[in-house]
Amino acid sequence: MTIRVAVVDDQEVIRDAFADYLDAEDDIDVVGRLGDGRAVVDLAGSTPLDVVVMDIRMPVMSGVEATKLLMTRDDPPKVLILTTFDVDTYVELAIGYGARGFLLKDAEPEDLLAAVREVARGGMVLADRAAEHVTSALRPAARVDPRVQALSPREVEVLELIGAGLSNREIADHLFVAESTVKTHVRALLTKLDCRDRVALVRVALGG
Repeated sequence: MTIRVAVVDDQEVIRDAFADYLDAEDDIDVVGRLGDGRAVVDLAGSTPLDVVVMDIRMPVMSGVEATKLLMTRDDPPKVLILTTFDVDTYVELAIGYGARGFLLKDAEPEDLLAAVREVARGGMVLADRAAEHVTSALRPAARVDPRVQALSPREVEVLELIGAGLSNREIADHLFVAESTVKTHVRALLTKLDCRDRVALVRVALGG
């Protein structure tokens, strides 16, 4: 069976290096080289994908939001997240939304290859140095207050990051947006979830 793979990273050099290495294998066909999460969501609408190898922090749409949208498809691809950090709140969120695991970007090429094949088979791959930090992320991300289901994907993402303890500035950095944009989302969350303050938002995010 040929594994149809999309490689998604906003850094062209890294994207092409990963894609070239994978595409050289007889059982892997790289069908997409993309620079942001929105592009791979659009590609999945027209091209069958088995595995998406995706950076977590990207402009336009992050790997978290792209993972969540991909998982709404009838036959979603397996998502393998790439990250620079051993412990990454974004990775935890992506796994909570359905990603099959993650690798650090400094992983050996043969580890990347083995990981793609493993998730294509339905397995899960966690970077050894940080596996213990993502166990809590395996909970469903939206098992919380039913009102969360009425939020937009971006609002849910902001809510999850608030629950993870990030400040408005940290959230803005994660999402590649202005801090004022984050403040607008926070105000909307307070209204839609009928919360008096940020502490109440944290409780909702954690399912309390």
